[in-house]
Amino acid sequence: LEVSKLDGELGRLTTEMTKYQQQQQGKASSKLLEKEIERVSREIEEREGINKLLAKYTFNDSNRFSAYLEALARQHVAGTWLTKIRIGDGGASVGLEGKTFSSELVPVYIQQLANEKTLAGTSFNVMELHRAEGVEDQLNFKISTN
Repeated sequence: LEVSKLDGELGRLTTEMTKYQQQQQGKASSKLLEKEIERVSREIEEREGINKLLAKYTFNDSNRFSAYLEALARQHVAGTWLTKIRIGDGGASVGLEGKTFSSELVPVYIQQLANEKTLAGTSFNVMELHRAEGVEDQLNFKISTN
C-alpha cells in the first residue's frame, strides 16, 4: 500500500516536472527570440545610420566623381605622384597626399589643378611638406581644403 502510494506520488511529481520543463523551454525560447529580435533591430539601426552617413558624404552624381579623378589625371607634374586622394562632402572637401623629388613642384601642381574646371575655385588652405623617412631625395606632401 505504501509502495503504490509512493509510486503514485512519483508519477504525479514526474508529470509536474515534465510540464514545468516544457513551460521553461517555451520561456527560454521566447527569451532567445526576444534577444534575436533586439539584435536584428540594432543591426538594422546601425545599417540605416551607415547609409545616412554614406548618403551625406558621397556624390549623388557619379559623373562628378569621375570628373575629379579625370582632372587629377590630366594635371600631372613630372616628379610628383599621388598616393592618396580624398574627396568628401560631395566634392566640397578635397585632400591629396603624394610624393615629390622637389618642394618647388608642389605649388606648380596646385596651380595646374586650378586650370581644371572641376577644381576651379577650390582653395587648398592646408599644405604639409616633410622628408620621407629613409629616402634622402624624396618629400611627402599633403594638401587639402580643410
